[in-house]
Amino acid sequence: VLIWIYGIMFFLGMKMNAMTAIIGSLTIGLGITYAIHITQRFVEDVGKIEDIDKACRVTVRHTGTALVGAGTTTIAAFGTLMLSSMPPAKQFGGIVALTIFLSFMASVFILPTFLVMWAKWRKEKGLLHQKASTNIRKSESQKPEPEKLESKKPESEKSKLQKLEPDKSESMKPEKLESGKKDPQEPHR
Repeated sequence: VLIWIYGIMFFLGMKMNAMTAIIGSLTIGLGITYAIHITQRFVEDVGKIEDIDKACRVTVRHTGTALVGAGTTTIAAFGTLMLSSMPPAKQFGGIVALTIFLSFMASVFILPTFLVMWAKWRKEKGLLHQKASTNIRKSESQKPEPEKLESKKPESEKSKLQKLEPDKSESMKPEKLESGKKDPQEPHR
């Protein structure tokens, strides 16, 4: 997406200025969230659905539609900068809105292709569904037994406070202090 956006800027004759210089970091920062959502949902769907292509369709149908709303609001927010009277702000708003659009398109139409290729490669190697079933077995074996839960009852608040309070020994009481020494708990005057 970075190459696309810098290429578009070059072909439109846009010069780098203080506002457009941060396009790269914004592209990565704002655009990566779409890819994370699609990737995570695809991994979950592949764990539930045996057919990789069907899992991809389910991912794009469910997460892709949610990303349309997220992308639209972000594009609209940056697009309002195009109403500015300052040319650098106008240019910045248009480029960022276009960047978000391209990030969305790449996440919904290009990324799933690579995810399917990755999942099919893992399936060929026998790594795809092995991890999901192993994790389920591990979590079931790590469940605590009911009698162990009862023995781990939380301490009462009073016993917690007693542990935190320092012991007030007899030597710290004001009447036991030697003459001329101040009580350490007495406020300074």
